[in-house]
Amino acid sequence: MSELIRKKPTLTTLYLNDNGIGNQGVTYLADALCQSKANLRKLYLQNNKRITNESMSLLIAMFEKNQSLTTFWLTSCNITEDGRQRLQKETSSNNNFIF
Repeated sequence: MSELIRKKPTLTTLYLNDNGIGNQGVTYLADALCQSKANLRKLYLQNNKRITNESMSLLIAMFEKNQSLTTFWLTSCNITEDGRQRLQKETSSNNNFIF
């Protein structure tokens, strides 16, 4: 999937809900979105229980480096309340980021 993001700048929406993606998958996605000139605007990762607080630093770095992402949903994952609050604090200017 990360190769697709890198090679397809026309990809603007990616639904990866209920796909069993974990922290390693988040690593690949974050790397692709930080390294490429991706135009991905919407990323949905709901219901991936293997995504945990381990991914917080990667996600925050991704939000800082990738300016095209306007909608991001990460509900019903295995993120603690502290993790959600950290993400909300770091992305407070974007109302379409739902944790």
